Amino acid sequence: MKNIKAILFAFLSFVFLREKLSEMYLVALAVMIAGSVLVVADTLKPE
Repeated sequence: MKNIKAILFAFLSFVFLREKLSEMYLVALAVMIAGSVLVVADTLKPE
C-alpha cells in the first residue's frame, strides 16, 4: 500500500501545483507502477 500512496501523492502534487509532467516523471511513474505490480503479483502468488 505504501507504493500506491507514493504514486498517488506525487500525481496529486502535480494536479494541485498545476505543473507540467516532465518526461523523467513519466518514466519514473512507469517504473513505480511496474514495481507495484510485481509486488502485488508476488504477494498473491500461492506458495
